[in-house]
Amino acid sequence: MKRTSRDHTLRRIAFGDLFEALHLIEASQGRPGAVNTVFVERLNATLRTWLPALVRRSRHAGSDGERLERHVFLVLAAYNFIRPHRSLRVQVNGRWVDRTPGMAAGVTDHAWTVA
Repeated sequence: MKRTSRDHTLRRIAFGDLFEALHLIEASQGRPGAVNTVFVERLNATLRTWLPALVRRSRHAGSDGERLERHVFLVLAAYNFIRPHRSLRVQVNGRWVDRTPGMAAGVTDHAWTVA
């Protein structure tokens, strides 16, 4: 959670351990102490787009935790391994090759299918 006023910014960790959070921030951002909220907000927007249960006013019930957990898993798998991202494409032999985040991270060498 982040709250900003004129004089200071208050940050609070809702879940987890402070030392673990600081370690993850340093490992992912390259420097300690600052959270780049752009990535968090982008993930929130993506999940709301793909999961109707997370939209504030929706006809889809988000109360079934097990079903919601399965949907989140499917969305994150599709986002990272099935759907190529334009910003991750690379040029190979003069032509552009699309890549998924999983391919860019070296986890897989091809885009997966839903099957």
